[in-house]
Amino acid sequence: MSELGDLVSLGPLPGLVSSTPTSSLDLRTHNYAVERTTADAHGDKWFQLTPQGVIDRKEHPHDNESAEAMNQYVSQIADLTPRPSAVPHHDWESIEENHELSLPTDYRELVDSFGGGVFDGYLWFLEPDCRNRHYDLAANIDERVESLEYLWESGEPKPPAVAEPKSRLIPWASTDNGEFFYWLAKEGQAPDLWQVLINEARGEDWEHYAIGCAQLLAELLSGRIQSELLSSSFPKSEHTFQSSAEFI
Repeated sequence: MSELGDLVSLGPLPGLVSSTPTSSLDLRTHNYAVERTTADAHGDKWFQLTPQGVIDRKEHPHDNESAEAMNQYVSQIADLTPRPSAVPHHDWESIEENHELSLPTDYRELVDSFGGGVFDGYLWFLEPDCRNRHYDLAANIDERVESLEYLWESGEPKPPAVAEPKSRLIPWASTDNGEFFYWLAKEGQAPDLWQVLINEARGEDWEHYAIGCAQLLAELLSGRIQSELLSSSFPKSEHTFQSSAEFI
């Protein structure tokens, strides 16, 4: 298996943006809205709206939630969803050393709390070193890098968020329908500042959230955020979680 640090590197990417206008999308929660706006010649414009005003994440990348603050969303997910009785131990120091890839704090805590598995029979949360390669983090990185490179070389437009040189997309979840959740990792950026993109199944549409993976999952499960790309049957009114170990 290739090292993850090599697998996820997409190399220099042209700063080109599709000429097709991107439809406006307003995703509202209890205390903020994440707004998607049309890309311009300089790339995409993504804002998080707060009671204090508009924060441009491209201009103020360090205004993201701190690692300590993000951990509250792991607790929210645990409150919303029954956890498995047993979760495999993960030696994060060895995992990150072996794969040459640092991972966000909230992701590590989610894996420590749940392990890999499926939320509400729909959203598959990937974990490192899963015995079922369909739900293994490294195997999905390998597959998605190859698939995305093929699509983009074939003419499908790249999302503007990855137009910056050495930006990387790292998958951390997928769905039964074929949507994928990615971290947007920029060169020199700490993993706890990685934001999230969702790619529709068998299509060119993307959603970009200026929040981390645990917060997005908590907001989706609670219904405070409703994605236009995900199934209308997700989330369920009563949440479930099945461990990947049950599908080996």
